[in-house]
Amino acid sequence: MELMQQKSRHLQTMARYLDVSDRTIYRYFDLFKALGYQVNKDSHNKYYLNGHNTTSKRADSEGQSGQQG
Repeated sequence: MELMQQKSRHLQTMARYLDVSDRTIYRYFDLFKALGYQVNKDSHNKYYLNGHNTTSKRADSEGQSGQQG
């Protein structure tokens, strides 16, 4: 996560740095999105994280806990 918050990076650069496949990076992107982060791509095909949306995740979890009761 820190790697993407410092500046935008190419997918292959992140994969090489983390010693994983490109597909694994896409899985990480999905995980970040599930945690409330926005994964964006700039005009140079570099990816970066844009903030953390805690309010929508809290509302989702509160709605789910109310349904389980």
